[in-house]
Amino acid sequence: MIRISGRPTSSQYPTFETIDIPWDKCIVKCRTDINCSAVFKISDIRCHYYLFGSLSTFEQVDFAGREIALKIQLPGNKCPTSNPLVSGPTYLTQTINNQLYKTTVTLDSSSGHSYNVTYSVYTCPNNTKPFPRVDYLVNCIGLFFFDAPRCNNYTQASALCKAQNGTLTGPANADEYEYIQG
Repeated sequence: MIRISGRPTSSQYPTFETIDIPWDKCIVKCRTDINCSAVFKISDIRCHYYLFGSLSTFEQVDFAGREIALKIQLPGNKCPTSNPLVSGPTYLTQTINNQLYKTTVTLDSSSGHSYNVTYSVYTCPNNTKPFPRVDYLVNCIGLFFFDAPRCNNYTQASALCKAQNGTLTGPANADEYEYIQG
């Protein structure tokens, strides 16, 4: 999570829950809740708690102690050293019940300090699992086996995948490799 001076700016304030707990505990609660996307500090003992899909815009400016904490991943897992908060789209992906939830944060170039937040949910077919790939495209990986012979060639493997409405692929990263080795 990243904590900045700012506030939600939606013209219609999104749905949130008001929670009466200290600000630092509010951040911890959001970080550990897979359904939480952001929290906004109302006071030292009260915050607004935003679930996935409920916050659409926020601005990064000094608002007399108002802070917002966002669940996003920054390149290199390092805090930004200058403005803007993110130079290009920044993503967070989470897999929940075989669905891939993606949060995208982009700078509103017309303002220079406002950000748009968009949400997507990807569902893979049965017997497959979602994995994010380059540019956070989603790849649904399934394991399909030959009946006999147990080993076969590329052409047969490709045909087996096509019969399942898929495309033959290999692992693109350690997570995919681990799943295939499963």
